[in-house]
Amino acid sequence: MILTGAGAPTGILVYEGNLLPEIFRGQIILADAGPRVVRCVQVQPAGAGYVASNVNLLSCSDTWFRPSDVCAAPDGSIYVADWNDAGVGGHDMADHFPDTMTGRIYRLAPPGVNPSVPKLDLKTAAGCIKALQSPNLSTRYLAWTALHAMKDDKELVKVWKNRPDPRMRARALFLLAQENGQAEKYVKFALADKNPDLRRHRLADCWRTKTGPSSRW
Repeated sequence: MILTGAGAPTGILVYEGNLLPEIFRGQIILADAGPRVVRCVQVQPAGAGYVASNVNLLSCSDTWFRPSDVCAAPDGSIYVADWNDAGVGGHDMADHFPDTMTGRIYRLAPPGVNPSVPKLDLKTAAGCIKALQSPNLSTRYLAWTALHAMKDDKELVKVWKNRPDPRMRARALFLLAQENGQAEKYVKFALADKNPDLRRHRLADCWRTKTGPSSRW
């Protein structure tokens, strides 16, 4: 889809928050320690595949700036871990003495927006479905696990049928397919959907529930 140049991303996520500007929403965010940059990869459909372009989100001329990972917080801000080293790769580390090792963490958010953590309700299906929309991976995991234990198909079917967001529809479909004997049923639903992304990608997720455990979650 896109070449990242020498080296490779050291941390990556798909940003599903609404706190950052529209250009970053629903897009890939990656940290690349070599060129000292955190990028947003803008993805667009192109025929049967995709094309992409880079938009820099954070960069620095400091040669010790080495962004090593990115993560979305529950409030939609992004945290960037910087191992703060002059070189890239364990074979060329300048900062390798435990007594003097340093590192930094940056928070990316609009001016004046303080960190916050929305209240979680994991006791009800409605609360879990709300948490399943969080930009934070750990929050989504807790919601997914709680919903899977509840086996509340009625609320999940509502999401699958009525939500406009294809990601949420896909998550609902994947949960529904976890029920014994239902994987094939929901594979057929995915195949018949009008959204090509649901047909292409979630078909594989649903089928794995029939043939073995999935590592996607």
